[in-house]
Amino acid sequence: MLGGKINMSGLYNTADLNRPTYNFYMDLKELNIQQAFQKLSMVEAFAPAAQFVEGVANMEVGISGRLKEDMTPVLENVSGLGLMEIIQGKLTKSNLISKVQEKTKINALNGGKIDLNDIIAQFEIKDGFIEVKPFDFSIKGITFTLGGKQNITGALDYSLDIDAPAGSIGNAAYSALSGLTGGALKTSERVQ
Repeated sequence: MLGGKINMSGLYNTADLNRPTYNFYMDLKELNIQQAFQKLSMVEAFAPAAQFVEGVANMEVGISGRLKEDMTPVLENVSGLGLMEIIQGKLTKSNLISKVQEKTKINALNGGKIDLNDIIAQFEIKDGFIEVKPFDFSIKGITFTLGGKQNITGALDYSLDIDAPAGSIGNAAYSALSGLTGGALKTSERVQ
């Protein structure tokens, strides 16, 4: 299932038949990210960017909440904690990353098509929001730190910090970044 292995344990409580609840722990190994997005409504709701990622991931998550009559989760009521590790992946398209590249002139972002390997991210789900704790990833010697939150309606509130060797981004990128930060770039051997 989903191209990998699933170990799951949990509780389904029908003490109130009109408001059944669940509490599950899942340990997913070698999960196909595309299949998870297509087949799991919670992945689609809480991680819409997964539709643009091809690859394999491990994930541990504990979730709880209420169920609807059709036995699907009430997404606004889901609570949980988790850890996701992208073992090997590729971001195939990202309008967000393309816009960051357009604004910063950092060519390493490759129009939103980038490799995502050995990335570990912690997350918390609460009241219809997923909060992703800041995590680092590198592309061609440039370190990015991404973190933030989004809700199930798609509203995003993320920050992306960039730490790059000063010579690696070029004058166009330096000027663009200076403009975005009001000239408040820290420079030495790295641009932050």
